[in-house]
Amino acid sequence: MDFGFSSPSLSNADGTGPWMEGDAFSGVRLAGYWSSTTFVDSHFAFVVYTDGSYTTFIAKQSDGYMVWPVRGGP
Repeated sequence: MDFGFSSPSLSNADGTGPWMEGDAFSGVRLAGYWSSTTFVDSHFAFVVYTDGSYTTFIAKQSDGYMVWPVRGGP
């Protein structure tokens, strides 16, 4: 789905403006990223889209999505 965005729809690290390259994350693409959240007996997972800030769920057999690794808290 193309929403016409030229940069990922993310906020900056402070939450006060739009994300810019190198601000908390680097190399963010206008794409779908797998979430670790699964449901329906772990057969589906959420995909977060940075080209419009929306989420949906997709069967885990689907491919073509990137992974956004994050580190857990203390």
